[in-house]
Amino acid sequence: MTPEQSPRSESVIHTLHAFARGMLEARNLDDLLWDVAARSIAQLGYEDCVIYLVDDERSCLVQRAAHGPKSPREHVILNRIELGFDQGIVGAVATAGQGVIIPDVSKDPRYVVDDQARASEMAVPIIHDGKVLGVLDSEASRLDAFTQVDFEIFETIASMLATRIAAERARDEIEASLRRASFAAEEASRTKAAFLANVSHEVRTPLVAVLGVADMMQGLVEGGAPREVVLDHLSIIQRSGKHLLSLINQLLDLSSDEQGKLRIEAMEVEPRSLLEELGSLFRTKAAEQGLAFEVKLDGELPASFITDPTRVGQVIVNLVDNALKFAEEGSVEVTLAEEPPTYEGGRRRLRLTVRDTGPGVPADQRQRIFESFHQADASLARTHGGLGLGLAISRVIALRLGGDLWIEDEPGYGGVFVFVVEELDAPVDRAAEPRAQQGAPQATDSLRLLLAEDNPDTRRLLTFQLREAGHEVVAVPDGEVALHSMRDAHGAFDAVLLDMQMPKRDGFEVARVLRQMDYQKPIIALTAHSFPGDREQCLAAGCSDYLTKPFNWAELFERLGAAQSQ
Repeated sequence: MTPEQSPRSESVIHTLHAFARGMLEARNLDDLLWDVAARSIAQLGYEDCVIYLVDDERSCLVQRAAHGPKSPREHVILNRIELGFDQGIVGAVATAGQGVIIPDVSKDPRYVVDDQARASEMAVPIIHDGKVLGVLDSEASRLDAFTQVDFEIFETIASMLATRIAAERARDEIEASLRRASFAAEEASRTKAAFLANVSHEVRTPLVAVLGVADMMQGLVEGGAPREVVLDHLSIIQRSGKHLLSLINQLLDLSSDEQGKLRIEAMEVEPRSLLEELGSLFRTKAAEQGLAFEVKLDGELPASFITDPTRVGQVIVNLVDNALKFAEEGSVEVTLAEEPPTYEGGRRRLRLTVRDTGPGVPADQRQRIFESFHQADASLARTHGGLGLGLAISRVIALRLGGDLWIEDEPGYGGVFVFVVEELDAPVDRAAEPRAQQGAPQATDSLRLLLAEDNPDTRRLLTFQLREAGHEVVAVPDGEVALHSMRDAHGAFDAVLLDMQMPKRDGFEVARVLRQMDYQKPIIALTAHSFPGDREQCLAAGCSDYLTKPFNWAELFERLGAAQSQ
C-alpha cells in the first residue's frame, strides 16, 4: 500500500465510525472479531488481517478470526496456528504491550512464516486496563506497506475492540459465576433436604423408644411387673435420651463453629489416662458386636499434656463409634503415640490412629466426608444411622486444637483415621471454679429454695428431686409469680433456681430485679440455651451460676452446696 492509497485524514472519522457501528451491532465475540477482520480489508484496503486472542489457561496466543488469503470464506481459518509469547512478531508485541511496523520482515529474525512469506507487517496489542487481551495483525506482500496513519487507525480499532472483548468476557464470567452459584445452591438445597430428612429420622427413632417404652412402663407398673423389668425399660429411655442429647450437641457445635465461637478450654491431662478411659468405654460394646478391640501405646508418651480433654474425647468417641459401627466383623484398633513437632523447637503433638476392618471410604469421598451434612453413602446412613456431622465437627475440633484429622491408606484395613493434636498454651488457673463430679449428689443441709420453671413436667421433676434431697421448695410457673413469692417471703430463700425462658417475665429480667432488691444469695440459671455467649448473658443479668439442661444432678447439688456458706 502506497501513501496515496492510505486512508485520507478526512475519511478517518468515517472509517472509525463504521468500525464502531460494526462492534455495536455484533451479536457475540466471534461475530465481532470476524467483522473487524473483514472491515480491515474492505474499508482500509489491507491484504489480510488476523486477530489473535490470549488463552490464559495455556499461556499462548490463538488465531480467532482472519480475512484475506488465510481465510477464503467467513468463519473459516486455514492452517490455524498458536503462538507462544516468545514466538514471532505477534508474540513480541503481546509480551511488550507495544505495537510495531516492520517495513521488511526478512530483516527481522522474529518473523514466523505462516502459510506463505510476506514482505512487511503491522501489529498492535489489544489492551484493556493494562492487560494484553490479544493482537491485531496485518501482513502485506509489498515492502514498507504500512504508514503511521495506518498504525494509528489500527491502534484506535484495537482500543475499541479491547473494550468490547473485556465487556464480553466480564459478561461470560458473570454468567459462569451465576451458573456455578445456581448449581451450588441446588446442591446445597439437595444436601440440606437430605440432611433434614435424616435429622427427622434420627430424632424420631429415639422418640419412638422414649414414648413407647414410657407407655409400656405405665402398664408394667400398674400390673406389678418385677423391678428388673422396669429397670430394663428405664435403661432404654435413658439410652434414647442420651442419643437425642448427642444429636442436639452436634448441631450446637456446628452452629458454634460457624459463628467462630467453638469453645476450647486448655487443661493439663495425662495422655495414658485417655487410653484407659477409652478402653473401658468401648471394650464391652465391641465384645457385644463380636469385634476384637485393642488399645495400645506406640512408644513413650509424655507424663502430662495440655489440651482440651473434653474436645479430644469427643473426637475419639466419634472416630471409635464410627469404626465400631462400620466394622461388622474383624477388629478395631486404636493407637496413641507422640508425634514429632512440625519444626525444631515446635510444640509437642499426639497422634491417635483408629483402624477398622470395615468397608473403608472410597477415594473420591475422602474429603467430602469431612463436610457438614455429608455422608459418603446414603445407604450406609440408613443402615447405621447418624447425621453426617460427627466427622465434620471432629475435624473442626482437630484444627482448633492445632492439629488435623484425615484418612490414610493402609493395607489390611478398611478405614484408617488419623487424629493429630498439638499442645495448647498453659491453662488458665481455674481453682476458683469448682468442677462437677459424676456420681452421687453431695450431701447438703436443708435449704429453702425458690424454683421458677414454666414447664410443668420439668417443674414437677425438679421439685421431687430437690425435696428427696431434703430441701424445702417453693415452685412457681413464671417470673412474675417468682418475684411476688420473693417479696412475700421477704427474701428468705437460700437460693433461686431460675429458668431463663418463661412467660410474663423471663429469667433475665427476674435476675436483674432480684439483684435490684438487694438479694445477695445464689441465683442459678437453669436453661436449655447452650449457644456461645448464653452463659455470659446469664451472668451479666445477675445470675451467679449457669447450668444447661439436661444437667447432671451432681452438678446441681454441688452448686447448692456452695449456697450453704452464704
